[in-house]
Order: sequence, then C-alpha cells, then structure tokens
Amino acid sequence: MIEFIQAEADGPLFFAPERLRRTTPDDPSNPRRHAHEKVSVRLAGWVRELGVSDLNIKPNHAWRHTFKTRALVAGIDSVVADFICGHSPKTVGDGYYALEGDAGWPALTRAIDAFPIYKF
Repeated sequence: MIEFIQAEADGPLFFAPERLRRTTPDDPSNPRRHAHEKVSVRLAGWVRELGVSDLNIKPNHAWRHTFKTRALVAGIDSVVADFICGHSPKTVGDGYYALEGDAGWPALTRAIDAFPIYKF
C-alpha cells in the first residue's frame, strides 16, 4: 500500500481532477459536482449493491465511524486517526503536529500497519 502511495504524484489517489473539470459554464439545471462527490456517489452505489439497503444508513459516512473505532482498538493515536479522516484538530496544540508530507510518514505508516485488515 505504501509503495502505491509513494509512486503517485501529489493530489487525489483515486481520481484525476483534471479529467473531471468542466470547460463550459455551470448550468443551473445540471450543477457541477466535484470529483470527490462523484467518487462518493459511486462508492455508495457499490455498497448498496452489496446489500446495505437501509436508507437510514449512510455508507460513506459510516466508513469514518468504523475507521475511528477500529483505529482506537488498534491503539492508533487519535491525532493521527483524525488526520487520516480529515477531521479538524481538537485543540490548537493538536494542530501543531506536522503530519503532511515527509515529516508525517513515520506516524502515518505505523498507523496503517497497525490497522486491522478488513475481511469482506
């Protein structure tokens, strides 16, 4: 997994933003959807096809809850888990951690290595 991430350029890992940009003005009847929204919709559709049919369950949001719980059980520092999930730091002091770029790689790779494997 780490080799995959290191081999990629900066930016999103699972879509190419430049391929999804509109070159025409926005149409109010067909508003622009950002790339991450399109990926999110496709992921939710896939999860629904797997059998999650309860409309009160929001599959994409539920992944974050599951990740945070499993991270806690695995002993992953909450600051690192928050960073991976894109959550804001809880305190000003937590915001001082430099997890972006090379400085954060050791903490992030330890966290991913400690994370339990999902079995589907």
